[in-house]
Amino acid sequence: MTILKKKLTVDGPPEERLIKLLELRIRGVKKIRQLEVPPPSLQLLAATSGNDDTLRQALDGLYETYVAELTATIRDGIETGVFDTEKPERTAWTLAGLIQGAEVRASHDGSREPFVWGIEEYVLPALYVDEPPTLSAEVCEE
Repeated sequence: MTILKKKLTVDGPPEERLIKLLELRIRGVKKIRQLEVPPPSLQLLAATSGNDDTLRQALDGLYETYVAELTATIRDGIETGVFDTEKPERTAWTLAGLIQGAEVRASHDGSREPFVWGIEEYVLPALYVDEPPTLSAEVCEE
């Protein structure tokens, strides 16, 4: 039984799609911090799901869908010459991991800033052939 089949899609050229995908998840992190009682992280839900294979598959599906869209976007950017990496999937997992870290930290009343900084200062400059764009100020504000 498949619970989640919805494909995450963002339009535009790969260099813009990547930023939109990152900002989409980072905005979610910002909203988590604004809640009086933050929801449990996906990792906590997965860890406490016990024998509930349906829940575990649903959570894994959400994460894998996001990573798959990041990977496809990075591959498109390599084909068009805006990104340069020999390992698009590993780069996608790195970006997703940084955002996941920001989500966990935000759910425990911490700052997501170190994770956003890592994306902007290390991952994007290594990925973009030319000067990488910055994430929007709205997304980066605490």
